[in-house]
Amino acid sequence: MVNLEVIETISDKAEKRIDLVIDRDTGMVFIQKIILGDMCSLYEAVKTLNSRYLPKIYSVSYKDEHTYVVVEKIEMLTLDKYLERSKADIRDVYKVANDIAHALRDLHMVKIVDRDVKPANIFYDGDKALLFDFDIARFYGNHAHDTRLLGSPGYAAPEQYGFGESNDKSDIYGLGKVMDYMLKKGGLEDRHLFKIIDKATKIDPKDRYRDIDHLIDDLTYLDSYALPGFRKGTSMTKILALVGYILLFCFAINIRYKDYAPRSFLEIVSKLEGMIWLFMIALYCGDYRHMRSRLTKGKNLLISLLISFFVIFLFLVIIVSIGELIIMIVGYLPTI
Repeated sequence: MVNLEVIETISDKAEKRIDLVIDRDTGMVFIQKIILGDMCSLYEAVKTLNSRYLPKIYSVSYKDEHTYVVVEKIEMLTLDKYLERSKADIRDVYKVANDIAHALRDLHMVKIVDRDVKPANIFYDGDKALLFDFDIARFYGNHAHDTRLLGSPGYAAPEQYGFGESNDKSDIYGLGKVMDYMLKKGGLEDRHLFKIIDKATKIDPKDRYRDIDHLIDDLTYLDSYALPGFRKGTSMTKILALVGYILLFCFAINIRYKDYAPRSFLEIVSKLEGMIWLFMIALYCGDYRHMRSRLTKGKNLLISLLISFFVIFLFLVIIVSIGELIIMIVGYLPTI
């Protein structure tokens, strides 16, 4: 793009200038960043990704010791400003975390670490989140320590302050801090997110998630319609879950009811009741579609256990009542 005209200077600092520009030929409006130093290879790598979770980059060039980057103008608020106007709920936290995790996965595919994952560098409109600003990003994997100590206090991982080389796990740390910020800003509680944040923000990178894909698995499995055991994506988990469901089925089908004749209608209905009840217990304990976490949110362990026992008993009452109703409908008297 060579026929650009500056409409407005948004920011002008020693190492970076940001302008709102218009293409005289097409009338389209863009953001132009002029960055001190040669960052062409990094921005070209981001440009080739063509990720839906990253802003579209139209051109990258280098002249007079500065990198010129033309990117799309995003009509969204940064996450920190969005949360000043709208109170976040749990869905917002999961949505932002998921989208930014996918943005980081795309960057990590080309060995780029963002190093500055924070609310001010995330755009969000309630439906979609974008990761923006790669000015302190770098390629990783070739250095024992970072040569420049950069990052935002409160979001930068310890290794960005000279304790090692920043890498993909540094971004995992930053994303964990963003989730923590959103929960605290909205006064929200979510046990599953607390566990994710705790693991993502460990001081030692070795104790964090192995990679961003494992964090994405933990973020998305609760919203999956897949049965408990089939949501994590690992083969061993799925095999164990399949074995568990088969054993549950065999146990329910082999229960003997001495008051009913073998293979009679009454015995079949009773076995179905038991099978469905055990299956519902598995769904509840596996927190299918947030079933358990919604009911026990904010409760202590004792209250959570009492709620769970009540829910399991309620499942039994409902299932047995439906079974007895079916027996009555087909002309049998309920057996008490």
